[in-house]
Amino acid sequence: MSSIMDTGLVGNVIGGVIGAAIWMLLVYFATRIWKLELTFPKKLGIYAFITAASFSGVRGLFFSITPFLQVVWLLVAVILFLLAVWYGFNVNPFSLRGLKHIRLYIQGYRFKPLSWDEIFNRYGGRDKFIGMNDFHIPWREIFRNKDVLLKEKDFRAEIVRDEKENHKKHKKHKRYNLYSDPLDPSIIEDVMAFYVGGRVWDNPTGRFIGFKQDSPKSEVVLSFEATTYFDYLVSNLYIDTFVPSLGTTIREQLEPNGGEDAWNKPRSANHAGVTALLLCSNNKIILLHNRSDNATYPNKICASTSGTLELGDLVDGSKPSPPFEALRREMYEELHLPKCDLEELSLLAIARDMERGGSPEFIFFAKTCLSSGEVRDLFSRAYRTDKILSHEIKSIQEKGFDDSHDKDLHFSQKLEEQGFNLPAMAAVYYYEKLILTKRN
Repeated sequence: MSSIMDTGLVGNVIGGVIGAAIWMLLVYFATRIWKLELTFPKKLGIYAFITAASFSGVRGLFFSITPFLQVVWLLVAVILFLLAVWYGFNVNPFSLRGLKHIRLYIQGYRFKPLSWDEIFNRYGGRDKFIGMNDFHIPWREIFRNKDVLLKEKDFRAEIVRDEKENHKKHKKHKRYNLYSDPLDPSIIEDVMAFYVGGRVWDNPTGRFIGFKQDSPKSEVVLSFEATTYFDYLVSNLYIDTFVPSLGTTIREQLEPNGGEDAWNKPRSANHAGVTALLLCSNNKIILLHNRSDNATYPNKICASTSGTLELGDLVDGSKPSPPFEALRREMYEELHLPKCDLEELSLLAIARDMERGGSPEFIFFAKTCLSSGEVRDLFSRAYRTDKILSHEIKSIQEKGFDDSHDKDLHFSQKLEEQGFNLPAMAAVYYYEKLILTKRN
């Protein structure tokens, strides 16, 4: 009896010492290799799980009395270790998708976005990008509604289903002509599993092909074809991901030489985004602050609303319609603002976000009859009830933009320092150039 008790005591001591050493090493290497920024509760939880797992494993291997107890101790050890992985890295190791995610962690995917200087150098210099008070941002304009602000009735959209017809129709429009040569589906699946997991879902979206306008005041025809949201995330949002199986980043695969080929013959999904600044009746602009766990632009100040042009937005019965409806839908989804409270809605520009591999964005100006306080009330009611909103958006803010800011300072640089994301900065630029200047 005493020998059994002695063995149990020794097992407890050795298990504790080995467990402590193992969890310190595992957490240290995991945080260094995967560049994890874990909060103290997360670290403490991982430490506890792995310590208990190590102790249980030692007891099962060396100090159990019967084979049955050995199996029990080892099974408990495995379960505790998997729970540590689940809790610490938000990966479900009890599913095939989760196991694949763990494999990708080990495989070593990396995402490091290019700096603005690297983007400027890659695509031919700062003169190709829009500048705000001499401070350039990697945002290339392809259409500006500058002479007389065209309204919704002046735009028409078409969906192109025949790729050859698409290339033939837009052959003369060399500034923007999309060539379909997508990434291998397995790469898209792996990158999505690694970065996003189950936090977002795939859906059909509208890939922007190009536009045509015979004169500055004539109707603008916008052309689209079908793509998917996951294609966009991988080939635009995560374009600077290093993929071990390729040996390069996705950007190098899609744009091996950079330069004009990347402008004229893009291979990215390039679905159309919509962004708007909403001016309230008390001359305040609404801004959103993304949460830190948002899949896109985490912890950044964003425009009043932003989102994706879905394929359903383009099709109304048998007649395609412009992306204005997508903007209205996003306004309701993000701000809970009904269509009837929008007094004005103008498309200011279409530009390409080169941080995201040339992803096109439709920049809108919207005006509401509600005050900023009333918009905040609408948002607050939606925030309490809508799980998607509470996940994506941290808070709502107000800001006045007028000519009172110091022109000697680079306004866009100040916005960047305040945490504005690139589409929001571009929206402010067009708001200043096309709305404020006309009203002043």
